[in-house]
Amino acid sequence: MRTGSDLIVNDELILSGNVILDDYVGWMWEEDVFFSPSMVRAALNELGDGRVTVRINSGGGHADAGEQIRATLAGHPGGCRIIVEGIAASAASLILMSGAERLMSAGSHIMIHDPSGAIWGNEDEARRHADQLGVIATTYATVYAAASGKSPEEARAIMKAEMWFGPEAAIAEGFADGLVDAAPAIPAAATLDAAKAACMDGGRLLLDRMQASNDPNFSSAAARGKQRKEGVMPKETRLPRRKPPRRLQAARPPRCRLLRPLRPTPLLRGGLRRSRRKCPPCRQQMLSAPNGRGCGRSAKWHRPLSGLAV
Repeated sequence: MRTGSDLIVNDELILSGNVILDDYVGWMWEEDVFFSPSMVRAALNELGDGRVTVRINSGGGHADAGEQIRATLAGHPGGCRIIVEGIAASAASLILMSGAERLMSAGSHIMIHDPSGAIWGNEDEARRHADQLGVIATTYATVYAAASGKSPEEARAIMKAEMWFGPEAAIAEGFADGLVDAAPAIPAAATLDAAKAACMDGGRLLLDRMQASNDPNFSSAAARGKQRKEGVMPKETRLPRRKPPRRLQAARPPRCRLLRPLRPTPLLRGGLRRSRRKCPPCRQQMLSAPNGRGCGRSAKWHRPLSGLAV
């Protein structure tokens, strides 16, 4: 669960997200962005009694919680320097009115309107609720009037109109004191020669500091008599190109050289019996070979033809 320490960043109070009551803190999820009166009080106690810088970016929330936070910041002993970064709307604009110094960033906005609420009940209950909203709006109008120098009636008219103010308009209406200080600009050199002289002076100062160091190995390139070379990028390391594998070809089994096939005769049967030691393919093809001799090679010199049963 978030605490007041989570609102402190770089010794500044960051009020970002929804303004909620302390009763709702336990019901919020870890990814929710919010702040409550108790969290603001704890953060102020941790920051001390000096001037506190508060940066706010909130679309508002609960009206009673906003007034409680406004009173807490207004009563801080060192005062608060409040900077609007983004938006300060509804209850957040009420919190802004507590600042001893109220500033706005260049792209920020303020929105002021009447408080609102929901009601469930009969006619009398709805009328009592409307009267209650009127009392709250009149009270908040006095707060806006005291901070801006307007009358309560003028502030109440602005609330009814739900008006938005940019930095210039907010300053003109008295709701802000000024723009936040921008980063100081770096002075430019008057002439190009002055810029070159400043650059050379900086280089000589750096060289003097390096020579005054305790490093015994330090010496300038001019003192060593060597010309400084530009850095060379290492050559690209290339791996040896691998040759693609050769296409595998199925070995063709040897075949017998047969002559013109002849019609089988009774003599071929005897030749088949005498050729038991011939190669198996030849034994199958003896009937079509001349004189029934096949190729005349022994079985160890031949391999069987594929798909040929002997």
